Amino acid sequence: MPNRVFLYLLKGGFRIAKYFDGRKLSYNIKDISNILLLNTTAMGDTLLSTPAIRALREVFPEARITSFVSPVAKEILLNNPNINRLIDYPGRINLPFFFRLPGILRDLRRERFDISIVLDSNDPEAGTFSYLSGAPIRVGWQESQLSFLFNIPVVKRVEGLHVVDIKFKTLEALGINAHERKPEIFLTMEEERRADEILKKEGLLKDKIFGIHPFGAKRNRWWPEEYVILLSNYLFEKYGFKTIIFGGKKEVTFAERISSRIKERPFVATGKVGIRESAALIKRCSFLICPDSGPMHLAQAVGIPTIALFGPADPASTGPTGGKNIIIRKEIECSPCRDYDCSHISCMKEIRVDDILVAIKEMKKKGWINLLE
Repeated sequence: MPNRVFLYLLKGGFRIAKYFDGRKLSYNIKDISNILLLNTTAMGDTLLSTPAIRALREVFPEARITSFVSPVAKEILLNNPNINRLIDYPGRINLPFFFRLPGILRDLRRERFDISIVLDSNDPEAGTFSYLSGAPIRVGWQESQLSFLFNIPVVKRVEGLHVVDIKFKTLEALGINAHERKPEIFLTMEEERRADEILKKEGLLKDKIFGIHPFGAKRNRWWPEEYVILLSNYLFEKYGFKTIIFGGKKEVTFAERISSRIKERPFVATGKVGIRESAALIKRCSFLICPDSGPMHLAQAVGIPTIALFGPADPASTGPTGGKNIIIRKEIECSPCRDYDCSHISCMKEIRVDDILVAIKEMKKKGWINLLE
């Protein structure tokens, strides 16, 4: 987030530019044929945007749809048939960014978009790139610090409304109604093949496996290491399940420490595979266990039963939306919360191994998984 001085100058500069702009909002939705989407945040946000992207394609089957993407969002939206083109957004604002900026803006303006729609983007970059794209119709967040750059502002923060539905609400401003909430990612045959090769190399290709991602964007969402070890040992001894531990490069040390204490040594995929390879590996698991995180939505996108562990986050806002999921959440007085430095993390510690086992039996009862005792 820019400092206050930079933001003040940015606001002032855009207000002057907008004053001399002179363009008036006038459009017919039937004339829209070239659409820009802003998807510049993290994995989960991007996955939760895919239902809205799918709905847009259904309404505009012949339109050219371009997505302005962060590196992470690009991984999610690669090969998505609802998108014609991806334009890279480097993300981090540093010296190289300013050298690349003129080329990025030329690329955006060359497309001559009819409309720009903010689905997920940081503030104030959302308004900045929406306006600089040159699109005459700009749909964005009313709460944005540069909301005056949108000529169709939409309320983003709605109490009790899921993120997917907030994105649908953005489309409603254009008269578009969407209902199908399942996220999606489109893997290639080569990516599927690589996942099989990884499992073969690890000796897991023909084994029963489950995935666990005990980490979260913030430490207050992590499931305790001791529980991961107890659960992995039990599931192997009782049902013959072997474990794959998922996570990013920052969690490698923790994952290795957990792995060293599990009797049937798991495959630590943590930090070794990218987003798309992780999706292909998750697809080969019987189920995934994880807190509120990107991999939770990734599992839902590839249709894998998911046990979602909710502590400080509110499942009503960010819970799984793919269908095959069980949410575990304890009624703790201080949850939900945004105390990222919480010292006790009772909301996650109260989710015990027995709670997971109950959820696994429930998945079996629903016919989602097969347990051969």
